[in-house]
Amino acid sequence: VDTFEDKVPEKALAGWVNGKLELSNTSFTNFLGRYDVANKDPISDPVKVWFVPPESSFITVEFDFYEIDQWEGKDCIYIYVNNILLDVNIFGVNVDEGTRR
Repeated sequence: VDTFEDKVPEKALAGWVNGKLELSNTSFTNFLGRYDVANKDPISDPVKVWFVPPESSFITVEFDFYEIDQWEGKDCIYIYVNNILLDVNIFGVNVDEGTRR
């Protein structure tokens, strides 16, 4: 479980490649980010690998996603599990996505 609550980036981002820690003094908690449109090179995307025992019949992936600032129609996130793209739908400034489960 990653909470990003440790204020020491090296501890909060343990195991992440290209992780950035946003320390929040507002109603948000600390979080992984911020990434923006300037982050166009996939090699600079945040990545973490979790190993799942082969005998597992399912996994649960749960996270809070903060849609901050303005999102244009082409702005998106990609989440892969075992090289399979998960459909997390489209996030936009004019859409109330609500809670997804």
